Amino acid sequence: MIKLKNVSKFYYSKGVIASGFTKINVEFKIGEFVAITGESGSGKSTLLNVISGLDTYEEGEMYINGQETSHYIEKDWEEYRRQNIGNIYQNFNLINSYSVFKNIEMVLTLNGVSPKKRKEKVLSLLKKVNLTRYKNTKVSKLSGGQKQRVAIARALAKDVPIIIADEPTGNLDKASATSIIKLLQEIAEDKLVIIVTHNYDQVKEYVTRKITMHDGKIIEDKKIKETEQASITNQKKGKNISFLDEWILGIYNAFNVIPKFVLLFLVYSFIICALMLEYSYFRKGEYNASKSGMNVIFLDTNDHRIIMNKNDKTSFSPEEISYIKNLDNIEYVMENDKIVDMSISFSDVHENFWFSGTITPYEILNKKIDYGRAAETDNEIVIQGSSDDYDLVTNKDKLLQEKFYRVNLSGEPDKSKEYSIVGIIYDDSTMSLASGGYRYYVKEGLLNDLL
Repeated sequence: MIKLKNVSKFYYSKGVIASGFTKINVEFKIGEFVAITGESGSGKSTLLNVISGLDTYEEGEMYINGQETSHYIEKDWEEYRRQNIGNIYQNFNLINSYSVFKNIEMVLTLNGVSPKKRKEKVLSLLKKVNLTRYKNTKVSKLSGGQKQRVAIARALAKDVPIIIADEPTGNLDKASATSIIKLLQEIAEDKLVIIVTHNYDQVKEYVTRKITMHDGKIIEDKKIKETEQASITNQKKGKNISFLDEWILGIYNAFNVIPKFVLLFLVYSFIICALMLEYSYFRKGEYNASKSGMNVIFLDTNDHRIIMNKNDKTSFSPEEISYIKNLDNIEYVMENDKIVDMSISFSDVHENFWFSGTITPYEILNKKIDYGRAAETDNEIVIQGSSDDYDLVTNKDKLLQEKFYRVNLSGEPDKSKEYSIVGIIYDDSTMSLASGGYRYYVKEGLLNDLL
């Protein structure tokens, strides 16, 4: 099954090369129950790691069923461990928040076994290790001996030919240790079981072979009992965990430990809220900048304004305009809106007052008039400006008594038509530098007159 020929393992750390073991020649067969013993640092655990594929070797050759492994890459070793090795650890390496059943089932889930077959297999293994009554018990509530039985059942769940155990009884009392060794002896009838132990006397009645190591070398390889070599059944190639099982496992892990879930939920919620607030603050800054910035094409940067064009560049028909007016959330439709993007100046005849700004239809005025009154005729204007504007604040009474004229292209007041400012709105948030800083609210008749 496994053969090592002149195999050596070295470690390199900070310029120093250390030997794990050197020139090991040994062979293991199915049906054997092998105990590797020796003092600490003799290389027995390192040898076990190389055999199980958890560690590589630097010299010699290791054969698996007659096949060389010196060319193996990480992917090959991973497949080797998956198809051939079941590990039993001294510290159990179980998931304490899982039940006994779930710990064993996990191996089958990761190997793509269907739920029905998983249940049958786990129940069979629980019966074999005498833990059926504890199947729904959390591992954290078990004794050391019971935990090691769970670890053995988990190793058997893969149905692999080799069971590797590193000090499987190191943390157990004498009774529990004896029980575990007897169980491993039963397993060894049709598998290769290799254990590392400091206490050989504890296992000598059960093992079929003893290997003693010293200073990285095998100094004794003694056959204790004769065994019949069992045949190796064809191993079915393992599958990967299914996508559905990945999701189920993820959800189970998320809710398995409620305090952990609550803590993670609070942490992630805080992070998400912080990011959303930061993003909202950034977008609000962009939005405010877009309202107060300059635009050489559109002077009216009101965020409620929507400009519509037809794909074929033709004019809207009366029916189409009527349809648009009846749409939800449409306040007002201005058929020819170029006037709102024009900077228009007004002045009295003596040029004591001079205002330059943009036009807005009076119908969409939704602000309170702070001083004066509403416009009633087509030649009356409500003006909006800053609350710091000298003319709008200090001279407001005189302003409402003056007659105004539109300033023509030559810069002179056009006296052909008179206009009156009858109301004032103070608003510092919507002033546009490009338009001169003022907004005029005018009736539809004046809109047409100014075009």
